Amino acid sequence: MKYCYYAKIVIEYSYTKKLLANRQINKEINMEIFDGHIHLDSKFTLQKLENDMGKNGVLGAIVMSNPIDESIFAKTDGIDVSVGGARIKFSRDGSGYYFEHARELGLTPQALDADYFYNLNKELIESCSGKDNVYPFVLLPCNRELASEILKRLENDFKGRFFGLKFHPNAYSFGIHKAGFNHGNFNYDYPVIIHTGVTDYDKPENALKFAKQYGGKVCLAHSARFDEKTLKQIGRMPNVYIDISPSYYLSSVGQGTTQKVFDGQKFAGMSEENLLKYLLRFVPEDRILAGSDAPFGSIKELKSLAEKLQISESLKQKIFSDNARSFCEPIKTSEFESGQENMLGL
Repeated sequence: MKYCYYAKIVIEYSYTKKLLANRQINKEINMEIFDGHIHLDSKFTLQKLENDMGKNGVLGAIVMSNPIDESIFAKTDGIDVSVGGARIKFSRDGSGYYFEHARELGLTPQALDADYFYNLNKELIESCSGKDNVYPFVLLPCNRELASEILKRLENDFKGRFFGLKFHPNAYSFGIHKAGFNHGNFNYDYPVIIHTGVTDYDKPENALKFAKQYGGKVCLAHSARFDEKTLKQIGRMPNVYIDISPSYYLSSVGQGTTQKVFDGQKFAGMSEENLLKYLLRFVPEDRILAGSDAPFGSIKELKSLAEKLQISESLKQKIFSDNARSFCEPIKTSEFESGQENMLGL
């Protein structure tokens, strides 16, 4: 009888523990996630986006046009294709697809005209129309005069229907720091997302030069390449954010599968939590956004990351929801001016 009684206690305890575990899982699944970095293209349509968001508890998203549609990525090394009048060379390595613009082969992405970008963004804005939880960011070229012309047309036709701007220096094959933007000739308060990477075009320090001159909020995508010097400067600039997209980023960095991008010795073996803590050493917790970078990453992975990260619920709420919403709000002029003073050591 004593054994049976003991067995009953164990069974009841296990069942109670299982109920508590399920309750915790449900709490995490129902957490309000806001995806701060999604691309829409011919493969990842708004319908698929809404389906993936709904299944994975993502209640909001910043979306933008993919500068180079994933569907045209070649499966053969070194193939040359024409995209919107631009001649592009695609290559492949072991970790996935990447591309180089072959300027010697004819037209470059810089030859794309205002109509190309206007039509690309028109399609994005119209597809997102009426979707309260989707925040379209229009894609602009790294050319101040052309970007201003396109933005003026978009404001004239779609004022209030897009929320921010996106620049992809690598896709455009031109550094944003050389594009002639400054607070005097490009004076807007739209939040801006800038792709950062390893080429001469998209180095994080290039994006910072833009951020120092721009009056609105600026997000350096992809953790500003974990560049310590840049991260320290970001910490002193209240208008500058980072996102930790794509959804698999922290994991791949710690596993050492991104040697081409990072110092493998410095970050190899670090857990996702410790990599996040590394970023938090420099960037305040209210200026880090989570993003899937879908379709390159996935919303499902983003949800999984939110569930498994061993951080406080308040920090998780900021990174996976609140900060992205805050980023979409216009910055106050006083905040920008204060940031300039701090940056200059005044």
